[in-house]
Amino acid sequence: MATPKASAKKLAAVLEYARFKLDSNKTMLELYFDIDAKTVQYAANNATSNRKKASFSGGAIIEIQIWQQDLQVYAENIQVRSPNLTDTNALDFMLSAMMRCAVPSVKSEIRLLMRQLNNTDSSVVRLRIPLDLSGVIPIDKPIISDIQMVRSATKSEDQTDPMVKSGLRLTPYPSDFYPATITSIKCYQEIYDLNRYVSDTSAAALSFRIIKLPTFEILESWGGISRVLPKPTVAIFKEIDIAELPSGHYRLQLALLSPDGKIMALRDKNFYRSNPTSDQSKITSVLAPTVVTAGTFVDTIKGRSIKQYVYHLKAIASRAEAGTIDILIQGSDYASMRSFYLEFWQRRDKAQAYDLHADYRAQVIEAQNRFGSRSKPLLESDRARVFLRYGLPNQMLNEQTDNNRQANANPNMTYEIWQYYSLEKTKQSSVEFVFIRDLSSSQFVLVHSNATGERRSDNWRSGQFSTIR
Repeated sequence: MATPKASAKKLAAVLEYARFKLDSNKTMLELYFDIDAKTVQYAANNATSNRKKASFSGGAIIEIQIWQQDLQVYAENIQVRSPNLTDTNALDFMLSAMMRCAVPSVKSEIRLLMRQLNNTDSSVVRLRIPLDLSGVIPIDKPIISDIQMVRSATKSEDQTDPMVKSGLRLTPYPSDFYPATITSIKCYQEIYDLNRYVSDTSAAALSFRIIKLPTFEILESWGGISRVLPKPTVAIFKEIDIAELPSGHYRLQLALLSPDGKIMALRDKNFYRSNPTSDQSKITSVLAPTVVTAGTFVDTIKGRSIKQYVYHLKAIASRAEAGTIDILIQGSDYASMRSFYLEFWQRRDKAQAYDLHADYRAQVIEAQNRFGSRSKPLLESDRARVFLRYGLPNQMLNEQTDNNRQANANPNMTYEIWQYYSLEKTKQSSVEFVFIRDLSSSQFVLVHSNATGERRSDNWRSGQFSTIR
């Protein structure tokens, strides 16, 4: 979610918003404002005593409207005032404000007007921000609210204070810029309807990760995972130490994981860090330069096709790259997908990036022809995944050509055995993969392999294996 920046004559502000679920039909929308005190016009206050120093104050008037299908559903004016000041040169602070409103959970538009409190003739700020308020209403899976960045969090049970949620008073931080003076990121989010998808006897997990942009390198030193019990609403407050995080562009990513480790929901938020004195050597790997796709073969991959191209990389990706792919294909940030796709091949051989891409695309097409299904993604086929990762086997046996078939506990079992003389990826020799046809799905499922990192069930012939993915 971008942070819009607005300015008028001697007036500048930053606006951010976050969406939270109120009920099955309404969203609680929160708007956060930071107005630069240096840009406010100040006027002298009436002195109550000749002995008192003259004081000055100023501020802004913010008019907010929310429109849905050409109908205004909400309107409010708020005033943001400075404290009384005796020195209008010492203005290194922000005037903060927050507004909350409950509105129907549909596509909407925020219309905002902001002007000086002390000068009605000055220019005004006008903004129109489209947003989909249905984005936090669960339909067929749990949902994570928007990530609310905060300056501070203190315990409070004051239900009349709009800044209090789940026993915490959260002071918003609308900016996406973190200078060296800020040593931690604090954020708040809520998870909805988890109890509908996770049993009472299980627990989900919420993963926190910081990703370097635009290379999508996952910085393992700035991450963690929290256990989440299934409830209708789960409140999460997280503080991440970024004192040693170097200057750069980053993404804070939250992933809700099911008990078996699958991604159920995602939220992310980009931010910038300025930290010139940080120890660059503490980064987990060398930071790559910006990957520019303009003029490269990746720019010929149009529209949504790039999502499929990135998805198919998962068969040959490293563990860290696979995690990034999972994140990317959940969204529609096609520019980031192109950047990742080009960087993926350049990392392997910058001079031969196009040839590597072209050869792999030909292999993907062959995998689709051999093992693909019109109804399921290609990599849900274990045979397709193994073929893409390791290539065609040197020998392929089935239940009719297998010399050891008499040892099978089930004589009616349908299966394939792929044998490789050697695997370059794992530096192994005499490697085999066993795929058994699952009668419930008619899919060939990998049940055994002696390749490093693959599922192993040496007693598969006796029926001691599972076809559950």
